[in-house]
Amino acid sequence: MCSSDLDDLAACTRCDAGTRGDGAIARTSDVHCVACGMGEYSSASGSTACISCLEGKFAASTGLAACSTCTIGQWQSETGQASCTQCVAGRFGKASVARTSVAHCESCAHGSIAVSEGLTACEPCELGTYADLGVAKSSADHCKPCTAGKYQDEIAFVEVCKTCTTGRFQPTTIKATSCTQCSCACSTAGEYISTDCTFSTDRVCSAIPVVGGVSGKAYYTEDAAAVVPADAATVTF
Repeated sequence: MCSSDLDDLAACTRCDAGTRGDGAIARTSDVHCVACGMGEYSSASGSTACISCLEGKFAASTGLAACSTCTIGQWQSETGQASCTQCVAGRFGKASVARTSVAHCESCAHGSIAVSEGLTACEPCELGTYADLGVAKSSADHCKPCTAGKYQDEIAFVEVCKTCTTGRFQPTTIKATSCTQCSCACSTAGEYISTDCTFSTDRVCSAIPVVGGVSGKAYYTEDAAAVVPADAATVTF
């Protein structure tokens, strides 16, 4: 801008970076310098035009001397934009892919989730869970807790949790990472193992019933197939 119509540039003040000289406005004051709009910039002073931001970049406010680059997890495929688009839930921004198209956003691998937009990585399913491929990776429900009798003790893509080994059990459905050793014997005198250990339940002990009205010898067995003397009365529970 100049204080008169003189063409002597040395006597004029250049418009600042982030603005442009508007030919329709008199060059007698700084009103001649108009701020660049959102989505554009001017990097040099004395500019007569603003430049649109390129793909993958944006200018969120007016009067900027440079555009900002979309962060990882965001992209922009058009020029002259004021913002970037976030990768949707279930996808993440891949740093090695340009942020100039939706191709920047890659789907989470099976067994991992991204429940929010604009993420830079997916979270693997936790210990004690498995991947339910019928549920989208944008939902925390993609990772399901192991069911009773099962566990998962390592971070890995699995569709089924590990089954407890024989002699061990796991009764819960709350992200179990191990199974518990089955009880070896009843802890109280006068009890017997009435139900054996399963993958989801421990052995169950019950009081030994009182047997009356039996003459001779009575042999108590927990196993109906047990061999007892031929002359004995047998009561099996």
